Amino acid sequence: MNDKKFLALSSVFFLMFIFGMGTLILQDPLSTFIQANTATVSGDKSFLTAIPQVGATTETIKVNVYIRDENGDLLPQKTVKLTTDLPAITIAPQDTQITDDNGKVEFTLTSATPGTAHLTAVETSSGTSVQNTVSVEFSP
Repeated sequence: MNDKKFLALSSVFFLMFIFGMGTLILQDPLSTFIQANTATVSGDKSFLTAIPQVGATTETIKVNVYIRDENGDLLPQKTVKLTTDLPAITIAPQDTQITDDNGKVEFTLTSATPGTAHLTAVETSSGTSVQNTVSVEFSP
């Protein structure tokens, strides 16, 4: 009878030891393995920027979109679509891209004709629109 208890306790100890060593070796907290990822995109906390906001038609304007969750944490691997109301704008490399490990995606805008473009960004998997909008102006 005592041998069975010893074997059971020894088995539990070794399983816990292997699990603990595996966690240390992988250098990740245990919560990343056993916690579900329930981060939802926040339209209020996500934002976009444009630099510069006014440029000549020969210049390129850089637009960055940052996708965040309700806690303000940046979300990687989210698909973002950038749109504008000015048809003369060219969005490069394409109008839909995936955020990097820092939750950021970068677009470049060019236009051969002058005008003001109002930009909007949408995270496509959830359909969440980024609440702040940015206007950029291309001057002759």
